[in-house]
Amino acid sequence: MLLNKLFAERGRHETVWNILRKFHYTDSLSLRESFLLPKFECPANSSVELSPSGYRFFVDLFSLFDKDNDGALNPNELSSLFRPTPGLPQLFEHGESVRDEDGNITLQGWLAHWSMETRVDYKTTLRYLGYLGYEDGMGKGTVSALRLTKTRRRKQGPNGKLKGVGAQGKGGRVERNVLLCHVIGNAGSGKVTLFLNIPPFEVSSLNLCIFLELFVECVFESAV
Repeated sequence: MLLNKLFAERGRHETVWNILRKFHYTDSLSLRESFLLPKFECPANSSVELSPSGYRFFVDLFSLFDKDNDGALNPNELSSLFRPTPGLPQLFEHGESVRDEDGNITLQGWLAHWSMETRVDYKTTLRYLGYLGYEDGMGKGTVSALRLTKTRRRKQGPNGKLKGVGAQGKGGRVERNVLLCHVIGNAGSGKVTLFLNIPPFEVSSLNLCIFLELFVECVFESAV
């Protein structure tokens, strides 16, 4: 910023603009759409998750803005973190996250949110990675923070039923970290209780070991 200020004061405005364009800014001082939303296709029957570098970025970002080192982001810290962005993502603003006794978002809740956001709408995650300054050091851009899951292929039996489904079916190995489940039942049947009693598990990759709750996005629907 100081260097840009000196260039502007000395009348070297074109140099300032060249620097801004190098960092993906347009003439209206907004980030280029091609930078915020790079090409990234998700095939049918696949899903998008955060890669190890994506998780590491969000862990480092959390630690950077956790100024009081209490393991949670209070409203002021959260506001400072999202200052370069248009604001809190919609799911973050209206959704529930794991919080401490003071109502502040913990690292567990922070990572669970971005796992959900990426699974539900990876384009929003890409945009916020751009706003928040993600860099992979390899020139691949923000797409290196995401990974595609293996395409699931289910074959149908002679009766039209999917193989591997049912009491005698043997399902394949689940290699996804984020599962999208639809929980359907009448009011009071225990849908929320089921969701709240999912046991935790440990995620470990590239020396990144974080204790997380198994994140399952549950869409609660009432049976007619």
